[in-house]
Amino acid sequence: MSEHRDVPIDLDDTGETPGRTPATFSGDQFDRLIDAIRGNQTDRVETEAEIHARAMRRQLRPEVESCPQISVFNPRGERDHPRPDLKCEMFLGPYVLEKQTLLVKEIEYLNLLEPGSYEVTKGDGTIVPFVVIPKFRLDGRSIERLTISFPCADDDQKQNYPPFVQMLREVVEQQEVRKLTGVQ
Repeated sequence: MSEHRDVPIDLDDTGETPGRTPATFSGDQFDRLIDAIRGNQTDRVETEAEIHARAMRRQLRPEVESCPQISVFNPRGERDHPRPDLKCEMFLGPYVLEKQTLLVKEIEYLNLLEPGSYEVTKGDGTIVPFVVIPKFRLDGRSIERLTISFPCADDDQKQNYPPFVQMLREVVEQQEVRKLTGVQ
């Protein structure tokens, strides 16, 4: 059998308090206290190990934790196939064109646009002007903003336009032809 002895413990660091006796533990009680403290350490280590294991799983399989951000504008998903940025501010008349509401192909064509006057063909065969107006930075060479303009002021003018991406493709093709032929 183990020998039990009382171990005095003073819980007050400031000295003795009148009317209070120091707390004492038997040797057996003290051993159980130490075992309980060690047991809590084991629980804490196991909890930390679980937290680290979950973090490693997230690192190894990020697709489980984050969505692919698939939308009608980017069917391949922004996470794995982000759309390119616009080369400068873009406006369609007075309206800002924003990356999050443009198709990948539209952004690609918009980034190829150069200032100038072009023509696009409406669905009914009518040819209408399509103008790309630049706003230059202070250096006079780099473009700060492009504004696209075509007739759509009244109800008759708003009808029969092809999709925006088709109009942009037509303008970019005209730009390429002008470069090849040297016509401006």
